[in-house]
Amino acid sequence: MSASSAGQGRRAAKLQAADGVQQTEIQQYMERIKLKELFQGLLRHVITHQPDDPIAYFHEEISKIKKEVEENHIDIGSSTFLTTSKHI
Repeated sequence: MSASSAGQGRRAAKLQAADGVQQTEIQQYMERIKLKELFQGLLRHVITHQPDDPIAYFHEEISKIKKEVEENHIDIGSSTFLTTSKHI
């Protein structure tokens, strides 16, 4: 194996390791803020209500959620947010 091939192999290994760390951080972030549950709730709503303009509907619902979170000082990562929110 040439020196340049070995160097490329080491760089590729470092990139894979960095990607693994980044994926772990992303996964932890998504779990902490309950992103999957939030979007599942929004999707249930849009499917149930079937608005003519789903993008506008999402925007309106997210605005309501944001206002509720800010006014009530709710941590969106808490299970309380998901169970008490009137919007999802």
